[in-house]
Amino acid sequence: MRGDALRRTAGVALAVAVTLVTGGLSRVPLALDRTERAVVRLSWRSPVARVEECRKLSEEELAARPAHMRRPEVCEGQVLPYMLTVRIDGEEVAAYTVRPSGVREDRPVYVFREVSVAPGRHRISVAFTVADPEDCARGPGASAAVPPPLRLDANLVLPMASVALIMYDEAAGRLVVRQ
Repeated sequence: MRGDALRRTAGVALAVAVTLVTGGLSRVPLALDRTERAVVRLSWRSPVARVEECRKLSEEELAARPAHMRRPEVCEGQVLPYMLTVRIDGEEVAAYTVRPSGVREDRPVYVFREVSVAPGRHRISVAFTVADPEDCARGPGASAAVPPPLRLDANLVLPMASVALIMYDEAAGRLVVRQ
């Protein structure tokens, strides 16, 4: 009985000590990152560049398939990667290959990148193009659904600790800036 009382007392004492330490630490001022930089944030889901290659099946190939899979034409395709290039005041600050998402890379292409810049007036240029246009022209049965390249050229004034968001406007079919 005496051991149980001792354990309860120790538990209560430990709980009070943890509460006091937590309360004391919550009063310690937090040093925030007072950065003297601005950020250009690129964030969008892109239109998909897709290449398909179709061919007609022979009579033997059709006969070897189950009845519910007997389509006269078979198409195989892939979503192409993009090249993202960011220039600030004429200097290339970022160049990325952006691949489609998904294990088989057959999902949409998502962009989320941040570029830190000094505050002030800047000329921002963004190019988002299919990485290898040669992939668009394969064989005689190939068809490509390749959207036009996305480009943005803008003069921005970026105050200290500000964020300029570059995003894709689906209705307009172009990149836009929000500040």
